[in-house]
Amino acid sequence: MYQVLCTRNDLISVPANTPHWFDMGPAPEFTALRFFDNVEGWVPHWTESDIAGKFDRLDQL
Repeated sequence: MYQVLCTRNDLISVPANTPHWFDMGPAPEFTALRFFDNVEGWVPHWTESDIAGKFDRLDQL
């Protein structure tokens, strides 16, 4: 598992079928562009996973 802190102009690529989430912090102000090669790709699949609890929150970094 990885935690990535992105800042202005960063670009990351998340491989297909990789569980992931966004912690937008206490005052979210950002734009995220997502690219997919099929129309099903943009549909979120909520897992109710506790994976986020294993990492520091953005406001704690």
